[in-house]
Amino acid sequence: MPEPLDHLTRAQTQSVTRARKARNYAILAVLVGVCGLFYALAIVKLGGH
Repeated sequence: MPEPLDHLTRAQTQSVTRARKARNYAILAVLVGVCGLFYALAIVKLGGH
């Protein structure tokens, strides 16, 4: 379970939030890339009769 951010200053909370948001976008990019790769592989396999 993540630690509560109650004991941090405003600047520290903003820094943690920015880092978390950046990590979330990186995970999103990886997921979209993997989905795109699977889609492309499926098109290639099914397209070549």
